[in-house]
Amino acid sequence: MITSEKLRRLKRRYKLKRDSDDADWHSHWKDLADFILPRHGRFVDKHTQAGKGDKYKHSKIINGTASRAVSIAVSGLKGGLVPHSLPWLKLSLWDEDMNDWEPAKLWLHDVQQVMYGVFTRSNFYSAVHTPFLEQVVFGTGPFAVYEDPKKMIRCVPWTVGSYTLATDHAGSVDTGFRWYWMTARTVAEQFGLNNCSPHTRNLAEKNPDAQVRVINAVFPRKDYDPNKAGSDNMPWASVYWEDGAPEDSFLKESGFNTQPAMFPRWEVVGEDAYGSNCPGMEMLGDIKMLQKLERDKLASIDKVVNPPMNIPSSFKGRLSLLPNAQNYVNAKENEIIRSTVQITPDIGAVASEIREVENRIRQGFFNDLFLMILEDKNMTATEVARRHEEKLAILGPVLERQNSEFLSPLVDRVFDILMRNGRLPEPPREIQGQEIKVEYTSLLAQAQKAVGTQAIERTAMFAGNLANFNPEVLDRVNFDAMLEEYADLAGADPKMLRSDDEAAEMRQQRKQAQAQQMMMEQASQAAKAAKDLGQTPTGEDTALNGLLDKLPAV
Repeated sequence: MITSEKLRRLKRRYKLKRDSDDADWHSHWKDLADFILPRHGRFVDKHTQAGKGDKYKHSKIINGTASRAVSIAVSGLKGGLVPHSLPWLKLSLWDEDMNDWEPAKLWLHDVQQVMYGVFTRSNFYSAVHTPFLEQVVFGTGPFAVYEDPKKMIRCVPWTVGSYTLATDHAGSVDTGFRWYWMTARTVAEQFGLNNCSPHTRNLAEKNPDAQVRVINAVFPRKDYDPNKAGSDNMPWASVYWEDGAPEDSFLKESGFNTQPAMFPRWEVVGEDAYGSNCPGMEMLGDIKMLQKLERDKLASIDKVVNPPMNIPSSFKGRLSLLPNAQNYVNAKENEIIRSTVQITPDIGAVASEIREVENRIRQGFFNDLFLMILEDKNMTATEVARRHEEKLAILGPVLERQNSEFLSPLVDRVFDILMRNGRLPEPPREIQGQEIKVEYTSLLAQAQKAVGTQAIERTAMFAGNLANFNPEVLDRVNFDAMLEEYADLAGADPKMLRSDDEAAEMRQQRKQAQAQQMMMEQASQAAKAAKDLGQTPTGEDTALNGLLDKLPAV
């Protein structure tokens, strides 16, 4: 149970961290939102109600190339990592011998099917779009998974500006503060009217649709006691309170057996809690340049179509420049109307520069790679690796971070929810307590591994070419190690390769068979030679006797 003192410390911690983030990150995130995703992010104070439209939200975007490039990148990431219609994870045991045991294989397969079913029935595939989107543009994409009584899980993505994160000693995010808006009526329904502040209770009765800002803190519980039960004594704590309510009041305290939120980051610099160097951040300069070029181009066209004019003062108030307008003048009004300046802008050059910047933006968001994945559903991971080896090498650390900070915690969280609710089949007694290994089999995961196969293929080809000139060079090549590494990177089933012991036994048998064959051939040749010698004629008219006759006498 959280005490008043602990609650006050928690709220102070949130305020200090939020103020620090406001100074260090929020202005940058706001800039990214304004020029790429105007409707994402929560950058409002506590007095601003949620849901109000803002007609100026898109005022900084004239050319939408960046927004479209983001959509392609996010669709490619989602389709390449967690495709809806294809399997993207495989469960196995770290004990390779047990993986070949039929009951273990059947149980792992059944668990996979249950998990896929939960992902499909829940809102996972629709919600998972957001964390990839937030990472591509803002660098960080928090994603929470809660238990749901009907569909087992309910996924809630967080948007930038609405959260504050903190890391542990290892640099992993272990604390998340999130704020969001609720109506006074829903606050009273979810947390109970008696737990609400007097202000919210009053709103719930008189103005139930008024907005109330709720803050939720999720963090590891330091005083967790495994020998005690209860939602307020779990490894992960969760505390809700109203923003602006009395310091010692809160709405609810609960907990989780496993960390409920994942905090994937595009790239992490030093001890930062937030991701950085994402495509949105790296391309922001080009995106701003593109908008300025578009404005300059439109201004140039406007000056050509509607140039500034010098008009005699006598025409003030009675001159029309509309098509087919008739302006009546008398003989004394001999002044002329003329352009203020002669303008001949090179609009073609501006348009060419715009196209160049647009191409840079698309390349910065890896659109060529992701478009290939989206358009050709039959392309293999090896083909992707061969065509875009360089880009996959750049994305390598990012994809590895998706596994460690997003997909693996996600699978652990869902597995724990299913296990505790009795939705998984009972494992065979022989494998109970063994650790499960998660492998990712999506197209991008396989393509990332396939990049390594290219180096192996080139090495083998080069060694084969050298062997044409010097066969001894093959003595340097460890063909067994090369084959094992290639099969692992290609994602081949381990059963395709025999074990070292089996291979050694087969080679020994082959050597013995070759030795026996050689001995048999030698014996056969010796027998043949003896037989030929025994059948050689010894008469006087033989060639041998002829030779002996020619030898000198001794």
